[in-house]
Order: sequence, then C-alpha cells, then structure tokens
Amino acid sequence: MSKRGRVVDLQVESDTYEIKAQGLRADFARNDRVPFIDVVITVDRPANQAAVFMLNRDLRGERELVLDWQAPLPNRVLACETLTGADMKALNSFEQPKKVVPQKLEAPQPGRTMTFKLPAGSYTVAHLATG
Repeated sequence: MSKRGRVVDLQVESDTYEIKAQGLRADFARNDRVPFIDVVITVDRPANQAAVFMLNRDLRGERELVLDWQAPLPNRVLACETLTGADMKALNSFEQPKKVVPQKLEAPQPGRTMTFKLPAGSYTVAHLATG
C-alpha cells in the first residue's frame, strides 16, 4: 500500500450460487457457494477520490449493489463505465478492435448511500470525488 491510497475493508453481503467443487484446487474454491457480487474500493485521500470496482457474476439478470459509505463520502461521480455483453468470451482483435468496449453506466447520486444497478455478467468501475 502506498502513502497515497488504500483499499477499503468491506463487509459484502450477496446472494450466492452453487458451483461444483470437484477437481478445483482447494485454494481457489474454498466452498461450494460463490457470491454473485464482488466489490473492491480504493481510496486516494490526498486526491480526494475513490474507485469502486464491481463484478456481477449473475449471467441471467441485473443485480443491485448498495454501498453505505462511512467516510470519506462521495460528492461527485467522475465516471461510471461497464463491460458486458451476450458473448462472455468475446474479445478484441485486429479485425474487430472495438468488439469489447466499456459503455457508460448510469450512476446513482453520490452520497452516504449509493445503489448501483449492475447489468448481467458485468464488470463496472465508478470513479468518485470524495471529501
């Protein structure tokens, strides 16, 4: 961890789905349930900014992620983008360099509680001003 930033310690609660753990390494699959939602937040206090990285593993439907901020509180959304699509194995190539590109995602109003609507099978990043 640098002097500039830190990763926030989160308490994440999410519905889970079952996986077949047979043949999986014990250090990869500690149990047979996996959360649909994963989230990591980094805070850069000197710059008064935070980055929220959100993963929705649910391939069938949108999931809501509610963030209850303690401090610092977000006061502006600088950017919010998501990667998603029907083909989870899609990739960019020389022939199709923009097949997989981030799309703008409507972000909630900044504040103590923020509810993100994460598309099915998506990876979303929100860049927030704090203070």
